[in-house]
Parts: sequence; C-alpha cells; structure tokens
Amino acid sequence: MFLSSAPWTIGPLPIIATLWAGYVLAAAILSRQSVNTKVVVSTFAFFVGLVPLASQLWIVGNFGLVLVVNQFLIAVAFVSSLIFINIQSSNPQKVLIKDLDINDISKKTLFILVVLGLIDFLFIYFRPTERCNAGRCALLEMLIGSRSSIFGSLYFADIFGSSATALALVGFYAILVNLIRRSRQRR
Repeated sequence: MFLSSAPWTIGPLPIIATLWAGYVLAAAILSRQSVNTKVVVSTFAFFVGLVPLASQLWIVGNFGLVLVVNQFLIAVAFVSSLIFINIQSSNPQKVLIKDLDINDISKKTLFILVVLGLIDFLFIYFRPTERCNAGRCALLEMLIGSRSSIFGSLYFADIFGSSATALALVGFYAILVNLIRRSRQRR
C-alpha cells in the first residue's frame, strides 16, 4: 500500500510548494516581471523548501547550528533574489528608504531579533525526536514529512525564523542607509 510507509522524510506538500515556487520564480525572472505579492511568496517558499532539502541531503550535525545557518541563508537568498528581480524587471521600482528615526528602527530590529531567538530556542530545545502517534499531528506529518527527520524540523523552523531573519536584515539595511545619509549630510 502506498501510504503504509508514511510519514515520509519529506512529505508531498513541501515538494509541491517548492516546485510551484520555482516555476513562478523562473517565470518572473524570464518574463522580467515586477515584484508583486505572488513573486515575494514564491521566492520565500522556494528557498524555504530548497535550503532544508540541501541540509537533509548533505549536512548532519548540530541542529541548532544548522537551523541558524539555514535561516540566514534563506533570508539572504530571499532578499537578494527580490532585489535582483526588481533590478532586471521591465519596470524597476526605486526602493526609497526614508529618513527614519534610527532609535525606532533599532528598537524594532532588536525586537525582531529577540523573537527570532525565542523561535530558535523553542525549535532547538523542544524538537520532537520520534514519530507522532496522535491523529491530528499524524496528518501533518503525512503532508509535511516526519518531525523526527531534520527536514521536517527545519522546514517548520525556517518558515518562521527565516521571515524574522529577513525582516532583521532589512532593518539593518535601513539603519545602515540612514547612518550613511547622516554622515554625508554632516560633510
């Protein structure tokens, strides 16, 4: 029987989501499409599926280190891809960073980093190591993949952690741009 070996290490939902996201991302690049909601979601979904897959195939070791590296790689790839898509599009949008209060940006970025640390702590120290037997999480395991595998744990953690990491990267970028502007204005 086909479902008798479920839950799989990698379930059908991440595979389908990553393939769909790759298709939308490739279509956006090839058609020189501007950045829109569909492109943002597909870019994020593509890297959230791809990086844990690579970790599942090649990296074995400290889960906490792999998680943090994955989140950073996904965030950098996500932001870089959106910048690339915007630059190469037929109608590039100029990204304006207003003169914002650096203290306000710093507080928000620090809050994001605290939330990211809490997310990572929860996923690292409360990571399930055995299969789920309850009905409600058995369905989730069948769709996403086994929680006891590194992919299943990384996929969930990367969805939340990578979005927080990407927001923190954008916050650091905004702080850096504002500091550079202020130093140029003083000259």
